[in-house]
Amino acid sequence: MNPILLELAKLDFNMVQAVHIEGLKHSSSYHFYLLVKWLKNTRWDTTLPFARDRLVDNFLWTIGYSYLPQFRLGRRNLTKVNALVTTIDDVYDVYGTLDELEHFTDVISRWDVNAIQELSDYMKICFLRFNNTVNEIPYNTMINSRK
Repeated sequence: MNPILLELAKLDFNMVQAVHIEGLKHSSSYHFYLLVKWLKNTRWDTTLPFARDRLVDNFLWTIGYSYLPQFRLGRRNLTKVNALVTTIDDVYDVYGTLDELEHFTDVISRWDVNAIQELSDYMKICFLRFNNTVNEIPYNTMINSRK
């Protein structure tokens, strides 16, 4: 056993953990910001009260996939995607009727924002959040790649 190598490994582990803690703080504050925005602008709390808030779990799943410190932006984006998947899963498993889910699936397949008129209010909100996030991720990636 080489004690110097062991000490370097411990330091590296602690540095990576610090990066993940900062990322979790950012995701939590960002999630809180999104929730406040949703509650204020779209009444998310009254339209999707059945949806689980599993942001920490989603972030930890993302760390399991991509733990290297330099992929911080990717982890943030994947955390958003995982949160959307969790919410859409709740729509399918918990709340939606078969007819509503067939229309929802059709609108998502067509990826047509104008087609949301066929959906119920809570599914409109879910689709718009999904659509906006899918468009926001490449935009933020392009902006951050220029820095």
